[in-house]
Amino acid sequence: MFIMALVFSTYAFSASWVLAASKFSFSQGVSYSGRVRESSEDKVASLMPELILEHIVAPSSRLPSEREVLDRYLEKLLLERQSLFLQLSKEIKVRDSLFLSEEKPSKLKKAIAEQEKKIKEIQDKIDASLANADKAVAQVEERIAGVKKEKEGFSFVSIKKLFFAEDSEEELVSRPEYETIELYKGSASTLYEPPQKALLSGMDSRLFAKAVMDEKINGLILGSITRYGDYISVTAEFKIFPGGYEKPNAFKNGTSVGVVTEVGNIDNCMQIARNIARYIIPKIVNSMSVQLYIDISPAEAASKYKLMVDGVVTRPEADGKSVYVPAGVHTVEVESDSFNTSAVTYDFKGSPTFLVHIPMQKQASGSFSVNLKKPEEGKLYAGGNYIGDVKKGVPGASARVNSSNLLGSFVSSTKTTEASGDGEEATPLGFYYYVPQSEQVDGSSLMVNAESMDTESLIDKRRRWTYASYSAFIMSLPFTFATTGSYVNSLNAYYKGYGTRDEAVRKNNIRLGCSAVSVVTGVVWVANLVWYLHTASKVLPVKAKPASEKDIQKAREKSMLLDSGAQKKAEEKDKAPAKDKGTEKAGADGKGNAGNGASENPLKEGEMEASLGGVQNGGN
Repeated sequence: MFIMALVFSTYAFSASWVLAASKFSFSQGVSYSGRVRESSEDKVASLMPELILEHIVAPSSRLPSEREVLDRYLEKLLLERQSLFLQLSKEIKVRDSLFLSEEKPSKLKKAIAEQEKKIKEIQDKIDASLANADKAVAQVEERIAGVKKEKEGFSFVSIKKLFFAEDSEEELVSRPEYETIELYKGSASTLYEPPQKALLSGMDSRLFAKAVMDEKINGLILGSITRYGDYISVTAEFKIFPGGYEKPNAFKNGTSVGVVTEVGNIDNCMQIARNIARYIIPKIVNSMSVQLYIDISPAEAASKYKLMVDGVVTRPEADGKSVYVPAGVHTVEVESDSFNTSAVTYDFKGSPTFLVHIPMQKQASGSFSVNLKKPEEGKLYAGGNYIGDVKKGVPGASARVNSSNLLGSFVSSTKTTEASGDGEEATPLGFYYYVPQSEQVDGSSLMVNAESMDTESLIDKRRRWTYASYSAFIMSLPFTFATTGSYVNSLNAYYKGYGTRDEAVRKNNIRLGCSAVSVVTGVVWVANLVWYLHTASKVLPVKAKPASEKDIQKAREKSMLLDSGAQKKAEEKDKAPAKDKGTEKAGADGKGNAGNGASENPLKEGEMEASLGGVQNGGN
């Protein structure tokens, strides 16, 4: 069993699908056409597969075919039978050794019977594995053909089908599910280098396929290069592992999904790699590519821009306006100087072409300051960009005016979550804030009234109190209902003459007591629920509001106490009644940023929020 578990752990296929490429080879010898191959040509053999991988958008998703899922299942059964055969040979050797080690006929007979039982169990498992292989092939072929297996030999609907549910046959091979495409070792520049022994045995050998699968590689790009003059012919082949089966026991080492040959100038390897990738991508994702026409407005932004698809810089085709991507969900992002970055996410499928409208907005000029009403040491961010530190004498930082609502955050340098007992490290605390577009005025000062706190633990605490009070309320209700019913019965008995008044009064007092407990626990539950919802709302971004010069001055005075160890005392003083307001201005003459508390750290150029464009699909 240990051997089987080890084998399955080695060849199990997870939700991730690993794509790799090997260094291409030259079909010609070291010396050809009266010349010796240059060292730069050998570099092309490594550069070409790297460029192809760079043009394949990853991580992305793919849907394996029914046949590919079947190949994986049959590979698993093959490894299982190989492991069982090793166990069978071991048990047979143990049985044969009994004739030499056991002297008493009675004990020998009993030991051989036990060993024969083990051998029979292993043989049954091997037979069952072979039967499952045939059964799996039949099931998948039936699914591919889309023909439902008919168990009745008549054309009319049987009585059994009308009144009884048909027993569904267990599916040995799971249905195809989407997988995440990952590059080998997470980088396009890392090529797979097969062992020399595997190369000598040939790329179609079982040894080569096993070496590929040992590296957890599911798809491999191989290729060869032929050069004449300044032009090269590049042939790339895409293979999927473990491979296909013509029959349950006829293994084909790796399935060749597609082969493409492209010709071009050796100085323009990028174009050759892009054309090859365009052919291979549909084979990898198991779907056709779609063409996106990028329409950027205004013309000033379209004259010079950077295009990214799923976070990868993409060069448009020769027309300068279109790109090819696999069908599916993609994010198209455009950056241009002096314009805000715009992006659009859409499910590009159902049509061979799409027109993507991406309107660009001119970057607004000017800046405003964001200050903390309760300063604490940490870093301020606006729109995902770092804008400055909150420190002694500096309660905020400056942000650039944006053309849309701005989401920012603060990360504390002094407050962290408590480290958990399961080894989870403490993480910095903080909060989010947002600035409406209407408040983003050049030279304005805004104030954020928030502080860093462990909202997750607070919410969890409030949730536990809410559940506890709710449980107490629910548990009190049966007693309230029971005592109320008992009181009604005693009252009716008193009116009918066979009960006493004292008994009715006593049960009424019990009823009132239980009702009071239910009322109190119900009120506590409602209060805890409101408190819980209020605590949960603290994770929402806090709105930055306009602040006066007096508010900014108070925030700056509080920030003067940050690294002097007096911040906690200042917070306690704010909560207590003010007795001597003259002392509140201590430290006002300290050094710090004047005016709005702006930071000296300027906002990086071109780092603004993304705005959405529109998408139109083209005709067929």
